[in-house]
Amino acid sequence: MRLDGNIGYIEYTGFPEGNKSAQQILDATMNFVSNTNALIIDLRNNRGGDGKMVRLFLSYFFNERIKLSEIYTRYNNKTEEKYTYKKVNGKKYLDKPVYLIVNNNTISAAEALAYNLQQNKIAKVIGDKTYGAANPVKVFFIGKKYQLFIPISVEKNAVTETNWEHTGINVDEKVNSEKALIKAQIIALENLFKSNTKTELTENEIKEKILKLEKQL
Repeated sequence: MRLDGNIGYIEYTGFPEGNKSAQQILDATMNFVSNTNALIIDLRNNRGGDGKMVRLFLSYFFNERIKLSEIYTRYNNKTEEKYTYKKVNGKKYLDKPVYLIVNNNTISAAEALAYNLQQNKIAKVIGDKTYGAANPVKVFFIGKKYQLFIPISVEKNAVTETNWEHTGINVDEKVNSEKALIKAQIIALENLFKSNTKTELTENEIKEKILKLEKQL
């Protein structure tokens, strides 16, 4: 959807298995927001999912193919490198402000999206510190009722050479996650105003909108 000021908003609640249907939905979503002035991605309560979908999502924000991370697996003593994809089927979102909303229930693959965009200085992260699940796990089934998740690998980000395991992601703008969307809108509008970006709103309308949002914090 689009918010006032021509700000795109994507509420992304999970990373489904990277089948053709899921990829097409993401492609269509990115096409829809491609002409916005800024983008807010809501990852609150996103508990993760398919790593391939994370890489596809990330690929929309980089002009070139880049290395994201290295994953070392101890039991076979192998290191695997992860990269963004060379091509995407939708329009890339480049050189425009991006804001990610997170909370302490933003987990795993959702954290990977936020961490990579933050550390590559593409996006600002707003909200509460995230859960802190970075390393890949293997699922062991115990009977019919229980599942045991055990980390089997260590993933290191290409920029920081570490990850967010147990620590969570430190946000750029700390705010109660319930108010994070409001805060993200304020920051986005302020930056659009400062940069003289043309929107459907006049300068006075932007100021009035910011004041109204600030009263909701």
